[in-house]
Amino acid sequence: EIPDAHFARAIAAIIPDEKLQTLQDGHPAVFGFTIDKVARYRGTVFQDSESWTGSFRVIPLQAPSTTELNIPAGITDLCRGPGLLVIAGGTGEGKSTTAASLLSFINETRDEHIVTLESPIEFFIENKRSLVNQRDTPNSVHSVEAALQGDANVLYLGELESPSTILAALEAAE
Repeated sequence: EIPDAHFARAIAAIIPDEKLQTLQDGHPAVFGFTIDKVARYRGTVFQDSESWTGSFRVIPLQAPSTTELNIPAGITDLCRGPGLLVIAGGTGEGKSTTAASLLSFINETRDEHIVTLESPIEFFIENKRSLVNQRDTPNSVHSVEAALQGDANVLYLGELESPSTILAALEAAE
């Protein structure tokens, strides 16, 4: 067993300051971090009844292509024009990987302004044909409105956690 002091030092080395404050305030912290040229990770750290604990998931440095994921052409066709695409599933079933693959497809095939609202950012997407802005922020009506005011014409919301955010997403798709 790792003593809490060792765990705290290890976490402090990788967790962003604002997420460390969340943890110190007694709330679970969900964050992403990268080990250069190795991999990206999504971490969740919290205190249970007896000690600190965490879970970490490996995220490849680059999103797989739509071909590598065997995404049907009918789905990629939906990414060629305006509309609303919802990706749903349970934890660890590939929602973020699928979304990153489809966003990369849009980035490679269209001239757009893509804004992602994620907490945390899982896959980093480099600008290709599109301008990609990725924001590590909880989704809210305010963050959706701010993205639209920034002239986003492709908007990705990592989570839809409240009725007001769902409504804002539907209005943004109109």
